[in-house]
Amino acid sequence: MNPHRFPSWLLASIAALALGACTDATNVSPEGDAGPDQGPIEDPDSGLAPDAAVVPDMAPPDMAPPQPAWVEVELAPRRPIYALDATVTVTAVAFDRFGEPLPDEAVRFDVAPAAIGQIDEAGVLTFASEGPATVLACAGMVCGRAAVFVDDGPPTLVVESPERGEILDGEGGDTLTVAGSAVDSAGPVTVRVNGVQAQTDDEGRFSVAIPATFGVNRVEVTADDGVQPDPAYDVRDVLWAADYEAVEGDGVTLTGAVSLRIDQALLDTDNPVEVPDDGGVLRAGDVAQVLDMLVQLVELDSLLGDPQIAEGEPLDLRIESVDLGRPDVEMIFTAEGLELFLVLPAVEVQTSGRLVIEDEQIDLTGSIDAEVAAFATLQLTLEDALAVTVGEVQVNLESIRGNYASDTANALIDSLGTLLGNLVRDLAQDLISGLIADQLPALVDSALDTVLGTIGDIPLQFETGIDGVPPLDLALQITPAGLHIERATLLQLMLDARVQHPGPVEAPHPDPGVPVLSSPEWVEVQGEGIGASMRLALLNGLLHEVWRTRLLNIQPPLPDELAGLLGDVVLDARMPPVVVPARLGSEFPLTVQIGDLRMSTQAANADAADVYAISLAVGAGIHVDGAQIELRLADEPDVDVVRIEQGQEFPLLSADALGGLLLRVVWPMVQDALGEGLAFGVDPIAVDPAALAEYAPRLVGLTLAPSFRGAPRVDGGRIGLEGRLDVNVTMAPIGGVEMPPPEDMP
Repeated sequence: MNPHRFPSWLLASIAALALGACTDATNVSPEGDAGPDQGPIEDPDSGLAPDAAVVPDMAPPDMAPPQPAWVEVELAPRRPIYALDATVTVTAVAFDRFGEPLPDEAVRFDVAPAAIGQIDEAGVLTFASEGPATVLACAGMVCGRAAVFVDDGPPTLVVESPERGEILDGEGGDTLTVAGSAVDSAGPVTVRVNGVQAQTDDEGRFSVAIPATFGVNRVEVTADDGVQPDPAYDVRDVLWAADYEAVEGDGVTLTGAVSLRIDQALLDTDNPVEVPDDGGVLRAGDVAQVLDMLVQLVELDSLLGDPQIAEGEPLDLRIESVDLGRPDVEMIFTAEGLELFLVLPAVEVQTSGRLVIEDEQIDLTGSIDAEVAAFATLQLTLEDALAVTVGEVQVNLESIRGNYASDTANALIDSLGTLLGNLVRDLAQDLISGLIADQLPALVDSALDTVLGTIGDIPLQFETGIDGVPPLDLALQITPAGLHIERATLLQLMLDARVQHPGPVEAPHPDPGVPVLSSPEWVEVQGEGIGASMRLALLNGLLHEVWRTRLLNIQPPLPDELAGLLGDVVLDARMPPVVVPARLGSEFPLTVQIGDLRMSTQAANADAADVYAISLAVGAGIHVDGAQIELRLADEPDVDVVRIEQGQEFPLLSADALGGLLLRVVWPMVQDALGEGLAFGVDPIAVDPAALAEYAPRLVGLTLAPSFRGAPRVDGGRIGLEGRLDVNVTMAPIGGVEMPPPEDMP
């Protein structure tokens, strides 16, 4: 043989060895890792040096056995990630250079690195630790490979604080500390708190401070090992408020819950009122118009007493009638109450009689015209109740003029120096003083008593939505607590509110009290009529007392098809619902939050219940109709659900499925209970006209109706309303003609 020439069959054999390939992975060394595919390498057990040429037996080409060119490796089942307790069957087939299988070719298996797992004689792969590895299948000097990754699930995440359902106040500051640990045997873990990455130490521990906001704070913690598609996840609902209002056994008192404001504009008028003789209903929009109508309705016979002023010689005088005319009314707020300016520019006194002077008889049949000006101060005080007292009253006869046939009579009256002039002046003073000093305070006191009595006990009813369970009855009691008046600007009346139970109640869980966002004191800004402000603490007090009665701790009825599947379903509200201002840009001005609402389901054959923690957040708006205020909830809430206890091998519901069940079955019950119950207000307030019946018998009805309009504003933990005061005065016609029915009145 020529030493410089090789037989063709030898060259073909060498070429075949250089073409190693496989389907799942390229030929690799048995000691290879999970790195890039490698070129053909020799069997380390062959005894050949890595660079030594392989010289086959010197047999004719058609007599040489087929040689493996590549090896295909198959794993069953094939997964991108294997759990630590998974078992995998490994099979392999060698192929020659022509793609023909070599079923009799011996194949040996190995795992690199060996610490990850091992393959037994039956080809079963079991794992010992987590991490990446390569499964090797070698036929002679040619190997195939398959990459595997072993991960025993998400990292182990432990959230130590805050506790689920924890209730915190401002003593610890306005931040929440989120602390715990996250570890994984495969390597480092990325921890995020509410989406922001947290630093971890060598042991996987973390501690971060996040801002606390009023209401339910949802704390979401994830731990990601970079392998599992779903990271470890935990969620905690925490109720935070800077302060809480303490509750009593049968209710809670909320200081400064409501503020009522009367603006200077409500006292002023530029629109005088004409009182018709045929009666009907007149509407007034300010206090001055009301006084204008009342003065016109006053019949002064009772104030006159005996109309026979004098009888005999030299004066015989009888008052036939008095007409006060159209008044000009002005009222101004002072630091103590009100100043009232009342001008009667056209008082007319009809008289009859005679005056004898030096045997001359002067006929006094005619009338006296006078202009009367009155000034009075009204003091408003608040002790046990709001009271009105009259201070200084001054009445001046600005002018007087006689309308008699006798010039002498006219001259005597104009001079104001005669008995007749003095009598007219005294009469005017008596009329105005009596009207201001006696009747006006009585009317105001009657109106105040009626208004405060109406809002002093407002019944509230919450439906349970469960057949056979009666509605929950509460009472809202609003009482005066403070008075602030600014001269020529406004009057502000602060009111406390109490949510009252029929009897003592006990909360289902530890009770911190009612969360409060705003202070009970604030200064109102002047408006154009009336205003009302309500602290969110009032709504939260109502929700809190509903929670205390266990209205949200129920076993809701389920449709038959769900009852058979789920068994018993129990709701347990671990913390009271709370109303908070909505985030900027939200469709609704408020949000109602229900945090850490536990829901458990347990089928009949299950050993224990699956327990879920639920967070609900739903937009809410304030609907105002006159003086009726209603909290209206959006149709569907945002629902977050996490399973916190698994009582059976295969949970009955996933978290998403439970969220759907909640929207379908449970939410309508909660919506009805909270939405319909949180509606309150006052109907038009009827003032007893008997207070003025003696002086204004034509007055048969007087109603006050606050009317708020426009969208309420939410600012600083308060809900503000602006409106006007509608006053309806119903009067009978002169002469007592039968009144038309109310529906026919204007």
